[in-house]
Amino acid sequence: MTKTEIVNAALALLGTEERIVDLDSDDTAEAQSARDVYAMTYEAALAEYRWSFARVESSQLALLVDLTAEGQQQYALPGDFLAVTKVFGESSEKYAFRIDGRNLVILDAIDEETPVFLGYIRRVDEGSLPPPVARALSRSLAAELAVPLTASTTLADYWSKAAEEAWSQARRADLQSAGTMRLGRDSEFSMLTARRG
Repeated sequence: MTKTEIVNAALALLGTEERIVDLDSDDTAEAQSARDVYAMTYEAALAEYRWSFARVESSQLALLVDLTAEGQQQYALPGDFLAVTKVFGESSEKYAFRIDGRNLVILDAIDEETPVFLGYIRRVDEGSLPPPVARALSRSLAAELAVPLTASTTLADYWSKAAEEAWSQARRADLQSAGTMRLGRDSEFSMLTARRG
C-alpha cells in the first residue's frame, strides 16, 4: 500500500466520504490533517519495536571531522535512521553513546581510526510494509484523525484501542515471519553441512 492508500483506509474507518488522491499535494482538510500527523505516527510506530523488515544489523558509520565540545568522536547517522538497536566495534564490543540531532556521539575514549558500527531501525517505504503493519498504521491514523475530522472523542478512543490490538497482532506476525526466515536459513545451512560432510 502507498501512504495515500493507508490514509484513505483510515478515513474509511472514520466513515468520512472524502478520499485523498495524493497525500503530498491534495489541499483538502482531510489531506492537510493527515499530513500533520502521518510522519510522526508512522515513524514512532517503526521506532518503538525491532521490526524484522526495518532492522539493519550492521552499518559502518562515517566519522565526522569535527569533535564535540567535549572532544568526543561523532559520526553521521544514516539518512533512513529512526532508532538505535546497538552501537559496537569490530570485535562486537559495545560503546556508550548519545544521539545529538542527526549525529551519534561516542562517549567512550576511542581514536579516529577505530571503526564504529550501528545496528538500527530504518524508515522503510510504505510499499514494502507487511499487511498487518499497514492495517495497524491505518488504525493509528484513524485514532489521530478522529477529533480533527469528526470532533468525536468516542471515535478517537475506539480506534486508539483498536490500534493497540492491531499493533500487537502485527508484532506477533513479525515474530512468526522472522522465525520462519531463520528456520529456512538454518535448514539451508544444515543441508549444506550434510552435503559437505
